[in-house]
Amino acid sequence: MDKESGSTIRYPSSALLLVNSEDSEQFDNNGFRLDGGTSADLYINKQNPLLYGFLTRIALTEVNVQWGFQNVYADSLNSNNTLTIQVYNASGVSQGITRVTVSPGFYGAGALGKQVQQVLNANSLVISTFGADAFTVLVGGIGCVVANDAVFAGQTAPAANSNFIIALNPSTLGFFQIMPFNTPVATVKSVNDDLTNMMGLTPSLLPGLPYYTTFIGGYASCMRTPYIDIVSKSLTINQRVKDNDTSKRGQSAVLARVYLSNEEAVARAITITYGTVSPFNSIGFTDNAFGTKETVFRREFRFPKMLQWNNKENVDTIDLQVLDYRGNILQYNPTQFVNAQQVIQSNTNDFQFTLMGMEQ
Repeated sequence: MDKESGSTIRYPSSALLLVNSEDSEQFDNNGFRLDGGTSADLYINKQNPLLYGFLTRIALTEVNVQWGFQNVYADSLNSNNTLTIQVYNASGVSQGITRVTVSPGFYGAGALGKQVQQVLNANSLVISTFGADAFTVLVGGIGCVVANDAVFAGQTAPAANSNFIIALNPSTLGFFQIMPFNTPVATVKSVNDDLTNMMGLTPSLLPGLPYYTTFIGGYASCMRTPYIDIVSKSLTINQRVKDNDTSKRGQSAVLARVYLSNEEAVARAITITYGTVSPFNSIGFTDNAFGTKETVFRREFRFPKMLQWNNKENVDTIDLQVLDYRGNILQYNPTQFVNAQQVIQSNTNDFQFTLMGMEQ
């Protein structure tokens, strides 16, 4: 009886490709970094295969984010640090449309309300129509600049909710209207986002008169973006089904969407601390909303999206982009030369990604 012959069977394997956005940085011959990109837009080509084998699927299984992106920002391409209002006198006659600008930075609700009140009251059209210190901004019923009740003197007051209130004080000064961000303003460049979304001040078409003396906003996330999309054109090249979402900005090459929230439900907590001397100015702010401070977080995808891969191809290059809710790449401010003696370093936060290639 002939002896049966056979061949060794190698069971399908998997391999990890560990990607660090820092590896996409470029340096000159002397070791100085070429400061011309963002960690949220990386392309890596090492002139050798990055991942190879009889691969049939690839998945993004993990991401680690060093979040150093300001929630109120103005970079070279996009911004959200403005608020546009139309101003009316006491007779209801429009005096014009103006746009105020808040300095970029990390802001909790109270600190942001304080800045908005200050820039509104410093605006030339507002002053010429209403006079000095016409606007008051509150969050959760408490004053953002000064205490609206002497009982808060020297105290740390909790906000009842995240709702902003913008009001003319006294109400007999005139009227105002919060306008959409894309409203044209003379001599001012157009913008593609503003503070209305994150502050819960979305302008609505109202029946009857369009203006008012008090605007009570809704839920204010104070977040730059509620989620980030991780996309890659090279890794989805073999994908035959296309991703989409309910916005007109849906991406067709999404690896994962990461919602910027705690894994567990955490109650929103906003406080403002006031001084002991009248008029009891605000001197301290806290807000536990995501993105109001720098942070680091990690997400592991238990059921990752499986990308079809051609088993005759290697992964030679990696391109990954991290986009905000408007489909814009997360940018950062480049290194700034303030003067001959002072330089402000650009953001050095990075992303780390874990990709898994599978042979089955």
